[in-house]
Amino acid sequence: MDSGDTDRDRSGNWLDRLEDAEFSETDERSHFSVLEQPIDASDADELCRLLHTGESVAIRARAAAALGMIAGSKQYTATVVDDLIRAVLEDGSTEVQARAIDSLYLYDPDHIDRLAGMLIRSVTRESSSADPAEFVSRWLTSGFPAFRLIGAATVEILGQERMRSQLVDTFDDNDRRVQLRAIESYGRSGPEPNHQPVERMLRDANSMIRRTAASTLVEIGTDPALEALLSVTDASDDRLQRIAVSELHRLDRRRTARALVDGIKTGSETVRQQAIVSLMQLCARGESVSHEDVCEYLTERLEPSTLTDTAEIASSIITNDLESDVGQKTKRQAVRLLGEMATSVEREEAGYQLVAPLRSPDKRVRDLSAEYLRQLEGEQIEEGLRSLSRDSSARREARRRAASILEQIKQNMADSSGDHSIEYTYVRQPADYSEKHER
Repeated sequence: MDSGDTDRDRSGNWLDRLEDAEFSETDERSHFSVLEQPIDASDADELCRLLHTGESVAIRARAAAALGMIAGSKQYTATVVDDLIRAVLEDGSTEVQARAIDSLYLYDPDHIDRLAGMLIRSVTRESSSADPAEFVSRWLTSGFPAFRLIGAATVEILGQERMRSQLVDTFDDNDRRVQLRAIESYGRSGPEPNHQPVERMLRDANSMIRRTAASTLVEIGTDPALEALLSVTDASDDRLQRIAVSELHRLDRRRTARALVDGIKTGSETVRQQAIVSLMQLCARGESVSHEDVCEYLTERLEPSTLTDTAEIASSIITNDLESDVGQKTKRQAVRLLGEMATSVEREEAGYQLVAPLRSPDKRVRDLSAEYLRQLEGEQIEEGLRSLSRDSSARREARRRAASILEQIKQNMADSSGDHSIEYTYVRQPADYSEKHER
């Protein structure tokens, strides 16, 4: 920067104007009205200098806020975050501290938790008799949202149940960040907090609040908390619905199964996938429902096209074609579901989905699939078995089993045809046969 040019035209760059500006902490110009140039990462070093050496509170506060404006840039140095933390810990102005906290949040919300831990250690280091909870209580009622945010994060670190009521008071804070952090901290503030304050937030107008409330109910994990999620399995908010259905398998109730089936009925593709996985996990781990019950719910509540989609997803669970990481017990329940759908409601599409599991490395999955397939028939199933039996990329055992099942199905059909023939063509005397066909 050429200082001669700056002195001559009195314009200079915005950093010069900021440092030279003389205004009080309450002057309206302290809200960055002095800035005329866009701020970028190249200004970071000078902003950090002003943050620590600016003579007035207004300059340091504006520098702290300006550092947050370059948070999205990949060019800023890691020292910017350290400088902001240092300002929070060392600056004597609450306004500067608050602006620095706001900027830290823009870089990464995780910095707030890191800072909260440092503040607690700082408080206890300065006075061994100090009660950190007293400081947190003051932060939670501060006029600066940034301090309320720090206070909400600190409650989780302290894990003090006595501070839950103060967290609940901030559920309705006018700063969205504080609301979200308070709800999260409440779920981690100690063993089994009351789920009702969080359940109330499932009805909030803001989707982020609703989703955070759902995640916190999962975090609480008690049966009443999980039961509260039943109300949002058919929500219009896709992410909220997905959170609910992904965790409901932990609630061993018959109505859980019905709610998950409703999630399959009303949800998007990703919600349906997660609901089916959860449904299988419920069958595998719980005692309230069986795969026969689930099959009944599915066939009662779902349209034929959705049933077909459900069969495809269940097959994908078995063959690891979904990203969901499920155990072998869940996969076996998926086989049973497919088998029940195919045999009890005569859905050939479901039966066809049992062919792919014959490739599974799990012997029990292969055996269950084969057991159901031998009871079925249909062109689609036969074609699937025929294709597998000729697939050179499949394991020899899978090809051989497919061929064996195909032969068994044909034999069953032949036996059935023979029984049919006997039933309608067997006669005691040749005359009886002639007489029947002459009529």
